[in-house]
Amino acid sequence: MRVKTQDPVLVRFANSPPELGGGVALSVLARDEFGAQVELRHDGQVYAGRAAALSVPYPSGLRRLVAARPDINLVLVERASGGLLRAAEAEGVSCLDLRGRGRVVGPGFVYFVAPADPRSPDEDPPRGGGPGAALKSGVSPFAPKASRAVRAILHEPRRRWRVSDVAELASMNAGNAHRILGALVEDGFVERDEDRYVIVDPGSLLDAWCEQGRRPRESVSLAVRDGVAQEVERLVERLGGSVAVSGELAAERYAPYLGAEGAIVHVLDPAGWNPELMADEAPPLAQGGRGRVLVQPSDAGVGQFGREDGGLPLVGPAQLYFDLYRDRGRGREAAERVREADLGY
Repeated sequence: MRVKTQDPVLVRFANSPPELGGGVALSVLARDEFGAQVELRHDGQVYAGRAAALSVPYPSGLRRLVAARPDINLVLVERASGGLLRAAEAEGVSCLDLRGRGRVVGPGFVYFVAPADPRSPDEDPPRGGGPGAALKSGVSPFAPKASRAVRAILHEPRRRWRVSDVAELASMNAGNAHRILGALVEDGFVERDEDRYVIVDPGSLLDAWCEQGRRPRESVSLAVRDGVAQEVERLVERLGGSVAVSGELAAERYAPYLGAEGAIVHVLDPAGWNPELMADEAPPLAQGGRGRVLVQPSDAGVGQFGREDGGLPLVGPAQLYFDLYRDRGRGREAAERVREADLGY
């Protein structure tokens, strides 16, 4: 994974270094085809870094870059997220973005400016061709219906895709599939080779979908009476089968790791979504109770690429990881197990 001389992130760092907080001065001393020599100075303290640019700034892409470039101790990105900084810390490298945010640590030197919440309205819009650039053109590949295409290509991440193949597999028209693939190309997640499209790094695309994708705003939380599996089985029967099961219960079925204490049930048919009825039938939440089943309306594409297990229609592994990605506890632990065992990227 080599960095080209004209890598846009490196060029921008060299030509217009970001203004750093706390009076820290940044300079790019030299730039070549493999990266750059960078210095940060403050009150006589100097951090010297051998840096490389990461064009798709997500944790899996960072891990690949660090593995390919053991000589670097600093990663430069257009826009850093909290997840990327945590991944960089775990890999033992520093990270800095074009807005002066990041974490840079060396002997006698510490610089840290936390990234803004990506949902904040005060956050500057993405510039250039990095992740999020497609939002400028009005095409978000991670919107609920558009994500059908993402889910489809992640199902076969090494395949060379035609637009017509994506459209057929994702159950969408070819025009929409073409626009979504174009947005993914613009963002750097997919490359186009004549009439075929190829994922650059499946792990980075999965991470981007998990960070930028929207979850349903409407949901009903049900307490578990006899057990998570039994509660979900009752729901599946009551809702007539137009559902897909996710959450800890699905993770337990894919890659047994932790005993499930909760589940997510996606209602795929709008006609089957009746939150008032479900809320009326829900048992009272027990004091200190742990088990919960979250029921939410979802796009029909959520149910694709899954499997049936014990009569339960499970979502596919990529959708399962998406559903549990923001869980900070047991669910995320189980999701990582599924990613390792069933996705492999």
